[in-house]
Amino acid sequence: GFTEMTKVFGLSVQGALLGEPVQEALDERAEECQDILEEM
Repeated sequence: GFTEMTKVFGLSVQGALLGEPVQEALDERAEECQDILEEM
């Protein structure tokens, strides 16, 4: 679970570097993290 979350967070940072709005990226990843947590 934690590894997935780290990966997901890394993706949001990458997205931000590519010009994606950080808040949008984080919101999307936060939802993914929530799903991962619920599956644990």
